[in-house]
Amino acid sequence: MKKHTIWRVENELGNGPYTGQGNCADQLIRGPYRNLHIDTEKRPDAYFDPLLRDAFNMKCHDDRTKVRGWAFGFKTIRDYRAWFPTRDLQGFLNERGFMLVQFEASPKSIIHGTKQSVFRREEAKAIAKRACNSAGIKQIL
Repeated sequence: MKKHTIWRVENELGNGPYTGQGNCADQLIRGPYRNLHIDTEKRPDAYFDPLLRDAFNMKCHDDRTKVRGWAFGFKTIRDYRAWFPTRDLQGFLNERGFMLVQFEASPKSIIHGTKQSVFRREEAKAIAKRACNSAGIKQIL
C-alpha cells in the first residue's frame, strides 16, 4: 500500500505548539497572534471541522483518552502556511525550537480535514524536517 505524507509542527520532544512541553499556546492565542487564532473558520478545532468532526468524534466520543496517539498536522506546506500565515508567526515557532517534520503513514492512519489533518503518530515515520520559517530547504532523515 502506498504511503501518504503529512507535515507537523513539533519540537525535539515531538510536542506541537499547543500542547505538551514547549507549549506556546498562550503566547499564540492571547499574544500578538490572537486575531489569527480566534478565526474558527480558518482554524477550526477538530470537533468543528466538517471533514474531521464525524470521524474524529467517533474515535474519541466518550473517552478523551482516545485522543492520545492522534497528532495534528497538515496535508501540505500550503496548509501549514494558511494556518500560520505570517513570516513573524513562522519565525516565532522557529525561535521556540519548532520544526516542520514530514511524516509518512498509511492512508488508514490519516484523516484530512478542511484546514488541518490528524494522524496516528505511532504508525507514522518521520522522513524529513525543515525550519518553520524555511523557504524550502529540507533535511532528509
